Amino acid sequence: MSFTIRPFTDADYEAMARVHNSAYPDYPETAADWRRWNKLKESKINWGYFVAEKDGEIVGMANYSNSSWAYHPRKFVMLVAVQPEARGDGIGAALYDKILAAVAEHDAVLVRSEVREDMEFERKWTTERGFVVDQREQESILKFEKFDPSQYGADLKRVEEQGIRIVSYADLANDPDRNRRYHDMDMEIAADVPNPDGFTPAEYDVWCKRMFESPNFLPELNLIAVDGDRYIGISNFWRTETEGRAETGLTGIRREYRKRGLATALKIKALTAAKEAGYDHTMTWNEEHNKGMLGINLRLGFEFRPAWLEIKCVLDAAALAEIDAAEEKSKASA
Repeated sequence: MSFTIRPFTDADYEAMARVHNSAYPDYPETAADWRRWNKLKESKINWGYFVAEKDGEIVGMANYSNSSWAYHPRKFVMLVAVQPEARGDGIGAALYDKILAAVAEHDAVLVRSEVREDMEFERKWTTERGFVVDQREQESILKFEKFDPSQYGADLKRVEEQGIRIVSYADLANDPDRNRRYHDMDMEIAADVPNPDGFTPAEYDVWCKRMFESPNFLPELNLIAVDGDRYIGISNFWRTETEGRAETGLTGIRREYRKRGLATALKIKALTAAKEAGYDHTMTWNEEHNKGMLGINLRLGFEFRPAWLEIKCVLDAAALAEIDAAEEKSKASA
């Protein structure tokens, strides 16, 4: 049957979220979150959405954008989602062609996406279009009924003996520099998270809006390690649309404080707080070579689920090689 592809309008957000959630039911999104995130995109970011209509109903959606966290004007991330019952009619292919045409206007050299390793249809579809695996993110789940905080007293004592406090973001309300200290710490830690395209620090004002004005931000479940008045580590959770799920955000320690048991203690305190708050489970994702964090998670009772594959399609190999070489040279001289 015939279908049409067109750019989205603001009235399409609800339908796009519905399509996304039918294709990825374990990872629901909301129209409100998409609207909010798009309003907070920096002016340098090129982005857009397309929708596919069939018999008067939106049955497919796609988006493309430069990454705020790994910004390059000629590198893009993308998503294509089609309702399962509408697959096989060429809708996904048509949406992808629209994305390619849109990013070509910005001389794109690369598009990235992701697919869960057990999603056979999506893996075949992306492979046929030239996508290759660039990074593997291990998904893990912990059901709080299996987590017993009393088993980890020695881990917490080890940190206490170093004079390190672990408190929540809410506990630090009397610190007038709380958000600035948090931002400084977050940017340093995030720079060390494995990322094939490197890391772009977030502007302070934009970062604050994304963090603290988000309806998914949980002040009591943002745990921060403090040494004196310096913020040195974090482990946090975010509200999600999945009932009972507190989604893991970032767990990390400033470089000079690593190998002292702080990440483990932060994770224990955060998990304890989430369990006491009544959440049922949490999920997290770690790059497969991040043996330190994977080891911590396994010790605390996380169980592996199918991993997510970070995939890429190179559109201009020669230009990409030049860009990557320039970026490596810049890192070396920094």
